[in-house]
Amino acid sequence: MQNPPGEEPETSLSVTPPKKWAAGVPAVVHALEYSLEQTSPRKTGVDLLTMNQVGGIDCPGCAWADPAPGRRHRNEYCENGAKHINDEATTRRITADFFREHSVSDLAA
Repeated sequence: MQNPPGEEPETSLSVTPPKKWAAGVPAVVHALEYSLEQTSPRKTGVDLLTMNQVGGIDCPGCAWADPAPGRRHRNEYCENGAKHINDEATTRRITADFFREHSVSDLAA
């Protein structure tokens, strides 16, 4: 297979066996770090522990089918869903002062 014009060949690619888990501890740590930047520890915990639970909200990142009764895990969501849910719950806001200092045309540039 040829590379597109101007692109160097990729010679350092390797194939490894697939992992036996979808995300693991590194993904949980990364999602928690991100979430805690957006909202409080309490709100982060409540949001994550109700996601994909009976009576809770569905994970916006994975949209997996609901597991059979009794087969649901406490942390039944993906890293992207954990980050997305906290984007929506963020306490950070842009105020009118920001738009007084930055016009829409400045922001579009």
